[in-house]
Amino acid sequence: MILNLGCGKVPLEGAVNHDIDFFYDWVDITHDLNERPWPWEDDTFDEIYAAGVLEHLESFIKSLEECHRILKIGGKVHMQLPNFMYERSHDDPTHRWFFTIRSMDYFIEGTPHCESFGFYSKMRWIKDSVEKIGTDIWFVLEKAPCVEHFS
Repeated sequence: MILNLGCGKVPLEGAVNHDIDFFYDWVDITHDLNERPWPWEDDTFDEIYAAGVLEHLESFIKSLEECHRILKIGGKVHMQLPNFMYERSHDDPTHRWFFTIRSMDYFIEGTPHCESFGFYSKMRWIKDSVEKIGTDIWFVLEKAPCVEHFS
């Protein structure tokens, strides 16, 4: 099953299309993603698409943890996030977060960021891909099991 978070004008056929309100006929479910837990059960989805949505939320880490919670092990999240380097990324006054190609390394075992700051969250990911496209960075992360204990 596929979840399309914050679908806006871009629904995905065959997916659960979510947005904050019923702006369009194709929106299947509405929910304010700043309110946690999100309305989906643990281990529900095989894939999540989040294009232009997570950078608007109050807590990026808690939102990414919710993605981790509702994905099945091995499930993938596809995220389009604003690259901090581009002025155009800063034009939108609702953007709260900006990213580099290493921003997700805090949650990927074996990276220097995770070794030093892995205590930020117990969620863990495997990086499938990261690509800069225009003013954005596209991440594809695969859900890995959570860390049980910190050293």
